[in-house]
Amino acid sequence: MNRRRQQFFQLLQEQRQPITLVLECTNPHNIGTTIRTAEFFGVRDVLLVGPNRTYANDIGAAQWVHIERHRTPEDAIADLRRRGMTLIALETSAVPIADITIDIQRPLAIVVGHERHGVSRAFLDAADAIATLPGAFGRAFWRVTAVAAV
Repeated sequence: MNRRRQQFFQLLQEQRQPITLVLECTNPHNIGTTIRTAEFFGVRDVLLVGPNRTYANDIGAAQWVHIERHRTPEDAIADLRRRGMTLIALETSAVPIADITIDIQRPLAIVVGHERHGVSRAFLDAADAIATLPGAFGRAFWRVTAVAAV
């Protein structure tokens, strides 16, 4: 096993609770960039939600990140609940993420929606918390890839 792979698996073993990134965005380039960013930060699982999910993945991050697909938000929510996950939906008009309480004893799923339409109603209704990442000067618009990185 090569050195990078050993370091990666050691990091995964040391991580206390896994974080799953849930993407409802549709742009394949955003999906690909977000998967590569998730891999860089040690996210183990990415869940793509919606029909015909494709992504641009030109550097092979998929070998380090487990990618699953669900056709509907309801299927994804049922799967995440079976795994005992806390769901945090990120939206532009919500409580700042620093102001919410997260149970760090449970695995966490962070839901990021479409840049224009946001997170689906199904995920908003199922979320344990809805939060935002406030930008500079109170700006509420943000890019999916940037939010996922933070």
